[in-house]
Amino acid sequence: TNNTANIAGTINAAKSVFNFGDDSTVVTSSQEFAELLNNDGYAVEEVNGLYVVAGYAVAAINGKGYATLEKAYAAANAGETIVLVDNITLASKLMLEKAITLDLNGYTVTTSAQKAFEVYTNTTIKNGTIVALERAVDTRTNVELVLDTVTLKATSTANTQPLTIGGST
Repeated sequence: TNNTANIAGTINAAKSVFNFGDDSTVVTSSQEFAELLNNDGYAVEEVNGLYVVAGYAVAAINGKGYATLEKAYAAANAGETIVLVDNITLASKLMLEKAITLDLNGYTVTTSAQKAFEVYTNTTIKNGTIVALERAVDTRTNVELVLDTVTLKATSTANTQPLTIGGST
């Protein structure tokens, strides 16, 4: 992943011109510039009316990039699909409490935590690999979990259960 941008240009009250490589793009608002950066793979967040580059996007919802899977999940509405655009590492388990689809898009989610995902509602996870210390995916009761072309791995030498159905906390 290339985490650098070659952005040069001038800003004035009438318009802003930014050079992305060989292409000059004219933008008329900070929102339009934020959308251009987002389309170029950066996670851009609006904070108190300002647009801030939060980093290189690792996940997206409907083309909008997010710097972490946790931020993408927080922004997702039930029924939406989160698509990974890079391999990621979770610092701790992610509790899935909204009915979403997580498209790993061929990438890997890794964590050194006991669990990667704890699933509390109907969820689809597809197209990738999930690696955790003991449990890659742990479901609660009354959950419909769809795993489509997903590899689950547990790395511990003890108590490894890559998939736990109806597990306890």
